[in-house]
Amino acid sequence: MKVENLEKIVSLGGNVAQIILAAATIGAFFFTVIPLYQKAAVDEQVAKQQVKLEKLERQIRVGYERIRADAVRQYFFATGSKCTALLDPPALTQGAKPQVDLTNTHYRWMYQLVCVRNWACQIQRMT
Repeated sequence: MKVENLEKIVSLGGNVAQIILAAATIGAFFFTVIPLYQKAAVDEQVAKQQVKLEKLERQIRVGYERIRADAVRQYFFATGSKCTALLDPPALTQGAKPQVDLTNTHYRWMYQLVCVRNWACQIQRMT
């Protein structure tokens, strides 16, 4: 009878070992393969977003260059027109001061810039 009991115990041990190995395989799959797949999916999404970001940065750079070139062109046009007094109203060309509210800081700075620019234009005209 001892041999029969031993055979039953060995058979039961083998079955338990198979169950433990199946559980370990499922656990290994769950804790290694699935996270690696999820990481790969996230990496793919990040790569797509980086491509979109590069495209948007390129569009922004082109737009900035276009706006900058237009601003420089407008500045040179306005400065040249101001220095030749083409855009000044008749009251300003005769030395009269404009009726501007100089209590507002913005207008005061703008008036000072206009005065400096007019002074620079007068110097340029004399040379």
